[in-house]
Amino acid sequence: MNLSRVPASWPVNVAAADSLLDRTKPLRAAGAYHACVANPPSITAKDPAVRDQVRAAYPQVAVGKYSLALPFTALMLEHLAVPGGFVAQLTANSFT
Repeated sequence: MNLSRVPASWPVNVAAADSLLDRTKPLRAAGAYHACVANPPSITAKDPAVRDQVRAAYPQVAVGKYSLALPFTALMLEHLAVPGGFVAQLTANSFT
């Protein structure tokens, strides 16, 4: 898409967040975004307590030894993006 063709009257709201677990932040409102872009860490959580919290919050993808990229993908697709919205993220070679 050529950004010069986007009408100047359209509002642009940009938000930045880095939490998988805190759903109370206004930036994390369900279905709030038409586009989500992320650069999640492509590592596993080092702290066992955090690993367990992420597993509990994202049981569909946080199984076994998982990359944190998986819960971020689930967060964007299943929670943040409006139906039909766009999701993009940088992903490490080890994941693909």
